[in-house]
Amino acid sequence: MQCNISALVLTSGIPMELNLKPKRKNVGECACCEDPITALFKVGQMVDIEYNSPLGTTGFGLVDNVGEGIVIMTIPEGTFIISTCTITNVLFQ
Repeated sequence: MQCNISALVLTSGIPMELNLKPKRKNVGECACCEDPITALFKVGQMVDIEYNSPLGTTGFGLVDNVGEGIVIMTIPEGTFIISTCTITNVLFQ
């Protein structure tokens, strides 16, 4: 199984409230990479990330929310929503 949408940039803010599933131990296909990466993120952290996505390969921003397999960040361009399956490296500032 492969994610169809791996990342999203919203330049004018989030048009609706996003209710993420809480972080939990995953038993699915992505558990081996998704759980350890998701566990690294804490709300309020400034991070640099590297990822594999058609939107690019690096990002820097403030972690706004973390859920099961999803990280929402504020970046200079707006709001960045990314699947943790695509994150390959995290650098904390």
